[in-house]
Amino acid sequence: NEGIGVEKDEHMAVKYYQESIELCYVSTNGTLSRLDTATRRNLI
Repeated sequence: NEGIGVEKDEHMAVKYYQESIELCYVSTNGTLSRLDTATRRNLI
C-alpha cells in the first residue's frame, strides 16, 4: 500500500528534522540555533 509507505517516509523526515534541531542546540553557533528555532516555530 503506497499510503503506508508515504506516512512512514513523512514520519522519518520529521524524526530526522527533530534530531537536527537537537544537534543544533548543542552547537555553539548561536545564529544557527536561532534560525532553527524560527523554522520549527513556522513548522508547528
